Amino acid sequence: MSEKQTINRRQFVAGTSGLVLGAAMHGGAAKAAETPRSPATSPAAKKKSDLAIHGGKPAVTHSASLGRRWGDPERRQLDAMLQQDTLFYWGGPQTKLLIERFQQVCPVK
Repeated sequence: MSEKQTINRRQFVAGTSGLVLGAAMHGGAAKAAETPRSPATSPAAKKKSDLAIHGGKPAVTHSASLGRRWGDPERRQLDAMLQQDTLFYWGGPQTKLLIERFQQVCPVK
């Protein structure tokens, strides 16, 4: 009796990848031998480039405007932080406010 030969997925992928790569290299080499063409003589190279770097019109004619990064609520919180007596974390009014708001969102049971 002959045993059934099985291969695992890794062996299958490695084998088929090798076959595909070999076929692509063989077909690519045959194509290159049939039609030798350098990039300078290709039809695309003969067409004048319209890129801005080559003297064409720029695609973007104006710079993007920046939006407001901070709004009034952030400005008020910054002012409140700067006006408090201490900038230490514990014991400051901003820290107490943060703890109160956090306890409202995530209450401890």
